[in-house]
Amino acid sequence: MTIAWWVPLVAGVVAWMVGGAWYGVLGARWAAATEQPLETLRPGGRQPPGPMALSFIADLVMATSLAYVIARAGPVTVGQGLRWALVAWIGFVATSLIVNNGF
Repeated sequence: MTIAWWVPLVAGVVAWMVGGAWYGVLGARWAAATEQPLETLRPGGRQPPGPMALSFIADLVMATSLAYVIARAGPVTVGQGLRWALVAWIGFVATSLIVNNGF
């Protein structure tokens, strides 16, 4: 089975936009929860570009990883299971940690 590459691209873009909207709406509450002034987290009232870029890349990796797993899933041996676990870890856990620690 092949992957329609535009699908994970669209999914990554949408995930990034939803995340931006989420933190845009809840930014003040997020700042209060971290006990930091919002101005510290958003210098000049804007999101810092570095974490935003990392978030976008991580969302693309996550969507592509899921598309890959779905396209390739089938009968799995122990070795294949370990490889799938590595792909899932890189695609979902590592990307989430990068985004959360970036902000």
